[in-house]
Parts: sequence; C-alpha cells; structure tokens
Amino acid sequence: MEEATACRIVGAALTSDEKHAVLSSLRRLAVIYKGFDGMDRERFHQDIMHVELPYYGELCWQRGIYEISDEFKIHAGILKIDEIYFQNLIKTLLRIRPPQNIRMRTPHFEMPRRSRRRKNDDGRQGLRLPPDLLLNVALTIPDADTFFDFLEAMEYTDLRGALGPLEPLYELGLAFDRKTLWPQLQLTKKILEKRKSRWQVEASIPYLPCIRVLWGNDIKWLHRHLTVKTPVHWEVNIPHPPPRKMSMSDWINKWADLHLTEVKLTLYYKDTEMMALLAAAFPRCLELQTLDLYMPTAGCGVAQAAMTLPKLTQLKLSGQSGVQMTSSLLQAMTKWLQSPTARHVALRCLTLNTAVDASIRDAFCLALLQCPTLQDLSIMYSDFSLFDASLHSLSLRMCSLSLNECKLSDASLVGLVRSFPRAPLLTEFKVCGNSIPASKWQHMAPYLANSNLITLSIVQMRVGDNGAANLALAIEASCSLRHVNLDFNSISKIGAKILIQSNKNRPIQLQSLSLEKNCIHMAHDEEELTNLATVCGVGRLCLRQ
Repeated sequence: MEEATACRIVGAALTSDEKHAVLSSLRRLAVIYKGFDGMDRERFHQDIMHVELPYYGELCWQRGIYEISDEFKIHAGILKIDEIYFQNLIKTLLRIRPPQNIRMRTPHFEMPRRSRRRKNDDGRQGLRLPPDLLLNVALTIPDADTFFDFLEAMEYTDLRGALGPLEPLYELGLAFDRKTLWPQLQLTKKILEKRKSRWQVEASIPYLPCIRVLWGNDIKWLHRHLTVKTPVHWEVNIPHPPPRKMSMSDWINKWADLHLTEVKLTLYYKDTEMMALLAAAFPRCLELQTLDLYMPTAGCGVAQAAMTLPKLTQLKLSGQSGVQMTSSLLQAMTKWLQSPTARHVALRCLTLNTAVDASIRDAFCLALLQCPTLQDLSIMYSDFSLFDASLHSLSLRMCSLSLNECKLSDASLVGLVRSFPRAPLLTEFKVCGNSIPASKWQHMAPYLANSNLITLSIVQMRVGDNGAANLALAIEASCSLRHVNLDFNSISKIGAKILIQSNKNRPIQLQSLSLEKNCIHMAHDEEELTNLATVCGVGRLCLRQ
C-alpha cells in the first residue's frame, strides 16, 4: 500500500508523528478494554479496538496490513472512514489515559470480536461499543471537555441511544455548561426547575462521581434521589424559615439523610431551636469528611456535634465577630484531634475565651500541635494570645503551617520555629502580621536553615534590613528553600541585595523571591536588583512597590 493512500485513509490532516500518536491512543483504549473482568487475554492479543465509521465516498482499505510505525501493526479488514469524524475521535482518544494499575504492552492487534456494528438509516455502518466498555472508559475521564468530546465521538445524529445510560447526561451537556456537569454535577435552581433537565439529572445520578448542591429548597426531591451512594457536596444555606407546609425539624431530618461527604454552611441566624436541631442531626451524617462552618457563638454546639463523626478529616471553622471558643467546643476539638482521622484544620476569626480553664486550653494547644495525623494547620484573624506554643513541638506529619494575624506571643512563635528541624515533612511555613523584635530573627534563622522548608512566607512582620540579613544566612545555609516571600517588611535596597546575594552559592537555587511593597522605590534600584538576581541565579524576582 502506498504512503499517500494510507495517509488519506488515516486522515489527510495527520502527519507521520500524528499517525504514530493515533495508534498509541488506540492502544491505550485497547489496554483499558483488556483490564475488564472476563476478557480472554490470549484472544485480546489478536484483537484491536477497531473503528468502523461511515464514509461519504468509496475509499476503503481492502484486507491488508500497513505498518504505520515500527511498533504497531493493524490487521484492519475493511476500514471505512469519515475523516472529519475520525479526527475528532482521535483528538478525544489522545487525552484518555489508562488506569495506572494496568500495564502497557505492545501486542499484535486485529479487529475486535466484541465491537457492535449497526447500520445507520442510510445503510452505512457505524461503531457501537459494548455498553460496559463505553461506560467504564467514560467514567475514567477526569475533565469535562474530554468526557463530553468522547461521548460526542460515540454519538451519531442518526444513531440514537448509542450512549446507553450516559445519553441523558450527554443531552444535559447540550443545554448547560459542561463544566458544571462533570466530574461534579452542580444542582442549581435553573437545572432543576425544568421537567426535562430534572429527569435527565435523575437518570444520570448513579453514574456521577459527585453532586454539588447549590440550591436546596426542594428537599423532598433531594431526599428522594440523593440518598444513594453518590457523594454529595452541600454548599447552600439552610432555608430559614423552611418552605411552606414543612417544619424546620422535618427539613433538617431529611437533609441529614442525604449522602453528605462535604458540607459548607453559613449560620447567620441566632435561632437556638434551629442550632439545636442541627446539632442533633449531625451525628447521623456518618459519611461526612469535610465541614466548613461559618457560625455565630450559638453555633459552637453544631461544630461540637460534628466532631463526633467517624470519617471527619477536614475541619474549617469561621466565626462571626467576637465568637468565643467555649470549653465544650475546645474539649470536643481536643478529642477529635486525638482520633486517627484528623488531617486538616483551619480556624478563622475565633478567640480563645479567657473564662475557659487553663488546663482545657493547654490540652487543646497540645493536641493541635502534636496531633499524630494532622498535615495542615491554618489560623487566621484570630485572637490566640492565650495560645502557649513555646514548650511544644510540631507533629511529625505536619506539612503546612500558616499563622495570619493570630496574635501569637513572641515566645510561642520562636518556640514553634525552633521545632521545625524536628518536623521532617514540614515544607511550607507562612506567617503574617505577628510583629516581633528584629533580634528574634537572629535566634530563629538557624532553625529555619536546618528545616526542610520549601516555601517560606514572612509578610508584614517589620523584618527590616537587620532581620533580612539574618534571614539571608538562613537562605544561604538551607538545602531545601525554593520560594521566599518577604512582602511588606520595610526592607530597603541594602537588605534586598543581601537577600539576593545569599542565593549565589547555594547548591539549589531559589525559584522565586518576592520583595513587593518594601522600601525600594527608585527605578534604577529595581533595575540593579533585577540584574543582580539574574547573576545570582534567582529564578523570579518580584519588586512591585
């Protein structure tokens, strides 16, 4: 077979490299096919995921073998190709990746025995993949564009029903933004208020990786369809008052029956009855893994109830102005932090209550810092002046620590930094708005240097040139730092030069150094520092003032 003829068959727009990529992609699809139970592997080595597509003319390839590359051979039989459709399919297949646990091989391929051929209305033949194959391949696609491109490639305007159970989801993609449908379907008022799209959602629910609820007024419909195993992410406020002909108790009880895995709630109301109902309902949400709760002081009981859940791994608590962390809340958090499930904690706009017994505060402090499974800790815009961290070290599994305007004492901050060398997994430290004397940086620099930090962000801490000189020693001695942020720190050109020069002899160069909003105002100073950064190997220097 001549090269020119083969090129027309595979697609006139495809180069030799693209043809090789085409066959690689077809091989990926074949390998995915191989991974299904009940597939005879010996037979598989003689099969190929062959594409029989309609073609407008008479061009076809009568039985033969054409070697596209040294690696692949196709025994094609009779191959009829619609070039435009084929190229669209190839673009889709190029983005499909097989599961990581399936080993890639290079067998000799032949036509599949399991492909289903159906005649279109005009007598032409088209491919219809086995339903289990189409479903399993489609559900492994991680992004919306590729997912719907694949469905579109499998769908014909004159061959309805080719997508099987995914047909309703494909039709939804014709009417709504596809990125709101896959891999997470967003339930909005718009998609639920129309009977047709509501039915399409109902039919698609069993095949969705996740459902994100953004409109929750029709709790009866949600209760009827979202108590299946499909994970539900709830991101809408509880209606207050509830819809007509339904009590708040009934509404919350139905809500707690949903298959909730993530919940984001904003509790504006100081309705003690509703708070009590929520607190009583949360222990029934046994699949809940993530809780993001914005609450008044009356909502502390709701957070406390959620911490008894066996699968809760991520907790974000944000308080309205003046919210005090009560004794019962601190005790519940302490107990949860001692469980094996705690992974991520974020606390925002909260205050340690001075009326709380000191022993309860100390136990909470110890659990927060030394939780054996905690990986990320963030405290923002909170009053933790009573938080004594000076005598405690960080958990060995801590990966990220962020302290933003949380009024920590100098002793607590220095004590935390001194424990960094004993936290082997800690790679990110961010601190902002906790001004300390410049002399303290001299004490902390050796511990920063001996840590495994990759990202160091010290913002709005009044570091000044003296502190910058101490931090430069830490940067120079560190074997791991890649990104340093020292914005809003009253550093002049002198301190900036010392910081940049500290990178010159490091075995691993800084990828970024940010010195924005400091005391570097002259254009010629910025130019000089930029040139110096190039000479010293700094990947990216930020000086915007």
